[in-house]
This record gives sequence, C-alpha cells and structure tokens, in this order.
Amino acid sequence: MSDAEKKKLNKSELATGLVKITQKENDSSEHIEKQLKITQTQTDSSENTDIDTEEK
Repeated sequence: MSDAEKKKLNKSELATGLVKITQKENDSSEHIEKQLKITQTQTDSSENTDIDTEEK
C-alpha cells in the first residue's frame, strides 16, 4: 500500500471514529432527556397527589 492509500484509510477511519463519538454523545443526551421526562412526570404526579389530599 502506498502512503497516499494509507492516508486515505486513516482519514476514513478517523471519520468513522468521529461518527461513533457523536453517536455516543447523542445517545447519552437522549438518555438524559428521557430521565428528565421521567422526573418531570414523577413531579407532576406528586403535585397532583398534593392537590387531591387538600380537596378531601
């Protein structure tokens, strides 16, 4: 393999590596968003419970 071919290969490997890193970041941010939504739902339901007990 010539040096030019090696450089092309390295660039494509680097691009693939960057895509994987970006994918990991996306996955973790999606996971955080899901956790926030779950927390929000739990907060909403606990607020509803407070309202219910006040009315009784």
